[in-house]
Amino acid sequence: MNRFLLALLLIFSLTNCKKIKEDIQEKKVLDFITNGQWKIIELTKGSIDYVGDFTGYQFQFKTNNFVDAIKSGMIQKTGTWQGDVTNYTITSTFPGDTVYPLTLLNGVWQIVDGSDNYVKATKNEGGELSILKLEKI
Repeated sequence: MNRFLLALLLIFSLTNCKKIKEDIQEKKVLDFITNGQWKIIELTKGSIDYVGDFTGYQFQFKTNNFVDAIKSGMIQKTGTWQGDVTNYTITSTFPGDTVYPLTLLNGVWQIVDGSDNYVKATKNEGGELSILKLEKI
């Protein structure tokens, strides 16, 4: 009986240890995203390049899952974002009344590359590939 309890405790502690590691990883990712502002340095949808439409925009991701689109020092619109550390995705949504070009950012983005100062993601909607690259300012 003691061995059974010991085995259960061991399994429970290993499960908790894994959860703790996941929580630490998630906090690191959250800190990376929310510490500082970002600018778009690449955005294509199919063969069309939209990066010029985002000239002057900066984005501030917040820990409460809101993101501010800032242009010329003024918040233009606040949207939402949700990261998924397990699937390497970020879902962003600017409300339906948002003016162009911010609606181009809506959707689920699959993170495909990144470093200490940039993140590159893709999304496929209706067979059309979009590529987004954000650089930390």
